[in-house]
Amino acid sequence: MKKKILFCALMGISVMAFAKTWSVRTSCGKTVSLTTADNVGIEDLKNYVRLTNYDVCGSYPSTVTIIL
Repeated sequence: MKKKILFCALMGISVMAFAKTWSVRTSCGKTVSLTTADNVGIEDLKNYVRLTNYDVCGSYPSTVTIIL
């Protein structure tokens, strides 16, 4: 049991080590934080932002601008 808990803790730490947090302003003015893999592609990130905007505001944005 202890080995299983230790393994899960190590996996969680390793996943978070390769994560990137983005601050995103939605079309309805709310700011949310998104956590993605460190090597996420631009198109994948844009789709994630579109879906998040739909979840928060109820509509898909017409354009998504990514500023790195």
